[in-house]
Amino acid sequence: MVGANAALAAISKTGVFRWAFTIQGDNNNILHDVVADGQSVFIAGAYTSSGTAMYDTSKQLVYTFVRQPLYDAAYIAKLNSSGTFQWIVYVDGPGTEVVRGIDLDTLGNVVFYGGGSNTVSVYNMSGNLLRTIPNASIPSSISYVISLTSGSSYSYVAPYTLPS
Repeated sequence: MVGANAALAAISKTGVFRWAFTIQGDNNNILHDVVADGQSVFIAGAYTSSGTAMYDTSKQLVYTFVRQPLYDAAYIAKLNSSGTFQWIVYVDGPGTEVVRGIDLDTLGNVVFYGGGSNTVSVYNMSGNLLRTIPNASIPSSISYVISLTSGSSYSYVAPYTLPS
């Protein structure tokens, strides 16, 4: 495959390699942010091609992205503490969708926030539409906050207009 690929590795506190995970495709695949809670690892990034896939430590294919991005799409995915893929949620729209970061709230939900250049849609692992966030009040710019439950279903999706 040609293009920039993303990689994540887990190293124990004593420096022992535990597992690795890569995201590969024909174009740029970016890992923007990572957060862990001791049992799970959540990753957020962006991808630009339909041939994007995830591979485990032994270089075995574990998941092929089912959402062909309209332009640049964002994603958030969950791995367990052994680096095994659990689920993915896509954020896509007619422009560039940017991940600004992820975090965990006090209830253990994953909060994913970012921006886009137009209306943003959220899709589940099968590529089915969960929610569309209409264009924000700032022309050609939208920001969003998404809270995901442990089963990759959204519990809150909202546009957020950044202050001037």
